[in-house]
Amino acid sequence: MTRGSTGLAVGIAHMRACPRPLGGCNIGFLDDMFVLPEARGGGAADGLFSTLKDIATARGWPAIRWIAQDFNERGRAFYDRHTGGSSDFIMYQWNQE
Repeated sequence: MTRGSTGLAVGIAHMRACPRPLGGCNIGFLDDMFVLPEARGGGAADGLFSTLKDIATARGWPAIRWIAQDFNERGRAFYDRHTGGSSDFIMYQWNQE
């Protein structure tokens, strides 16, 4: 969670351990991150990412992964700034009918 200048929460992230069997370790998986629209562009997301990196370091996770929707241009621009661009993975989803 990150707080704005008023001390109220303006953003939240949910991250969990994710097995990386071929690496013989866990990594972090960012399930969701949200910053209030009125707080975007003010550093809240940067604060969340800084905290996520600290957690990953403390837990010995060598990486953090997440997915982003194709049309989430603002979010993807933020992620690109922090990672240097997208990964070489493509996400697939199989829906049960």
